[in-house]
Amino acid sequence: MEEMEYRELIHSRILLLDKRTRRMMMEGLAEAAIYGDVDIVKVFVWAVTEKSVAPDVQAIARNTLSRLKEYPAIDVFCSLWERQRNPLLERLLLGRRYVVKQPMELRVLTALKVRKLKEICSDGPEVIDALLNARGDRDEKIAQRAEEALHRLTNPATVDALCARWERDRDPEMERILTQSRYVAESPPELRMLTALKVGRPEEIAVDHPEMIDLLIDAYDDEDPEIVKEADSQMSQLSNSEAADTFYNHIMIHDYPGLPKVVLDGKYEPENESRRALFYFMIAGWLLNVALVLLYYTQTLNSEPDRDATVGAMLLISIFPWLHVSIWAAAQIYLIMSDD
Repeated sequence: MEEMEYRELIHSRILLLDKRTRRMMMEGLAEAAIYGDVDIVKVFVWAVTEKSVAPDVQAIARNTLSRLKEYPAIDVFCSLWERQRNPLLERLLLGRRYVVKQPMELRVLTALKVRKLKEICSDGPEVIDALLNARGDRDEKIAQRAEEALHRLTNPATVDALCARWERDRDPEMERILTQSRYVAESPPELRMLTALKVGRPEEIAVDHPEMIDLLIDAYDDEDPEIVKEADSQMSQLSNSEAADTFYNHIMIHDYPGLPKVVLDGKYEPENESRRALFYFMIAGWLLNVALVLLYYTQTLNSEPDRDATVGAMLLISIFPWLHVSIWAAAQIYLIMSDD
């Protein structure tokens, strides 16, 4: 029988019977509803909320809806609660604490309503959108708990997905959730590095390991000044000699925006003598360029500039990039030969 047929049965036949017979027929329907007859569940939801239905019939319907055992029946009941938001259905939901399995939007709403946050905090990445949407629910408790759940995610895949969304969109709201929860992605390594730096948890990435140096240096290119600042802080604290050598190799072959600070701090010095000599040769080139630029701008600001000094500085500045490239080329050749 379909839902409408059951309604007609209750209206035209059951309600006309004596109470004893009516109870026997309702209990037969109740048994079917408990074990998954979704049409009867729909009728019982209607019976609970319809004022014209006899009180004894409503009582059986309420009792039945609080004893559902099969998920198809539970899913239908919860779906009708979500659609109607009827206080009577809400009371039954809270009393039994039903949480559906699918769809995810309804699963999240029921879990939040009955405060079973653990059930959804361990769900997969698809829970993120459902939780974000639930923050705008008209039920204040659901909205508040959705925010709470976003800060209590325990599934690594879900945390990775949230971190990836932040990294892709750089949305301020996602950033707030990320930083307040201090989430660190497990993978990929690039995302793990960025999130660890962003939330101030460098201990999660072992920045002192050689294989992490390139990722740490890459973080200097990030648009977020907080990430750049933390990357700089971690770079200035390297203690592992192998990691330091990896760092030296990188700055002798690639451009490294933190080199000026490293040079001025004087915290790095390759152990190998020939590498150390090459390292300081590069530093000397960098310092020469800085000095020439300062000389040039000093002369341009001077009311009576020294023409020869200005021209000389301009000439040296113009040829310095070629000198710098030559130094880097020599460094690269040296490193390749030393590795062989």
